Amino acid sequence: MTKQTVWLGAAVAALAVAGAVFWGVSGGRIVEGPAMVPQAGVLTVENVWIPLLGLHPPREDPNCIVEGVIMQCPLISAAQLAKLVLGRTIRCSLHNFPNDDRNWGTCGEVDPETGAFAGESDSINRALVRTGWAVGDDHYVSTYMDLTEDAQDEQIGVWTDMYIEERARTGTLGTVNETNDAATVEVVETRVRLFGIDAPELSQECLMNRLPYPCGLLAGAHLNALIIGRAIICHVRELDDGRMWGRCGDSNQAGEDFRTGSKTLNEQMVLAGWAMANRDQTKDFVEAEQEARREKRGMWAGEFVRPTDWRNGVR
Repeated sequence: MTKQTVWLGAAVAALAVAGAVFWGVSGGRIVEGPAMVPQAGVLTVENVWIPLLGLHPPREDPNCIVEGVIMQCPLISAAQLAKLVLGRTIRCSLHNFPNDDRNWGTCGEVDPETGAFAGESDSINRALVRTGWAVGDDHYVSTYMDLTEDAQDEQIGVWTDMYIEERARTGTLGTVNETNDAATVEVVETRVRLFGIDAPELSQECLMNRLPYPCGLLAGAHLNALIIGRAIICHVRELDDGRMWGRCGDSNQAGEDFRTGSKTLNEQMVLAGWAMANRDQTKDFVEAEQEARREKRGMWAGEFVRPTDWRNGVR
């Protein structure tokens, strides 16, 4: 590996857990059910702590530094893992090794209608490494080492090093490389709130399988992940409340407008289910919200209090 990344460890609780335990016909233990993400690179199913086999997540320090920019890589890695298991039935094949009492797992989604399981070729382990949010570890197996090199070559996930410094322009600010929460970015020392959406507060909790998980942290991590390695600009204006509001998205080559065909961060957050349409400002994201709700993405996979109600004390 040629790129330098400083890893940082943080834990994030995510999803609720319940399920049944089975024993595979080959004698290997199988656990199956809804999953929880107690920290980056780890699942729990039926109260079994399962480090994902063949990889390790960012884990040694509280942040990681990519080309001088501090990012919350462990939190983002855990959030990416949570998205892979959110609202799904997960099956893990457990593996034990000499002098190691941990239950290492290869995990994947079970088709809710057929019960079919794709196996390692479509595993959560593989997906996490392939997207750059975990690194192949050949301590026990070397399955994902090539995928690590692919992610590194493509500069995705923690391997990103594409930050660009730009100056403010009239009505346009760039480049975004920091977030404050799930609906606010920092650009050229200006706090820009994403226009037309409402996202959960970082301290907000939602319910999955009737148990709480930190949906505010996961929403914030999702927005953080969206800006990594991308030249993001914001078209901004100051509203009557004195705050700067904007639509932010991928910059075109000139850095003066959005890239043709791209979706704004505003819309992407709503489509992912980690923000809602703010109908008081615009109706532009109502269809995106309806799609996220229909597909049970993000917060829509469980139960939650609307962010505006949460801020008003509804719990």
